[in-house]
Amino acid sequence: MTWLKTPAKKQAFKDAQLKWIALRDADCLYQAGKPEDSGSIWPLLQSQCLADQTRVRLKQLQAYVACREEGCPR
Repeated sequence: MTWLKTPAKKQAFKDAQLKWIALRDADCLYQAGKPEDSGSIWPLLQSQCLADQTRVRLKQLQAYVACREEGCPR
């Protein structure tokens, strides 16, 4: 996380990431439904959702790191 310039920015990023993980997990639970309602396909639905959303987040984080313009998260 060398692209984050101060300890406060690093902590803010960690906090945001933890909140994003909670949001991702809740959203995937909503999308996949409860395990007892979806049967044996639920683990596949849940893991696919988690993987898809994590790929999107990874691209977002890569854009943050690559950003060299004014207004980039730093």
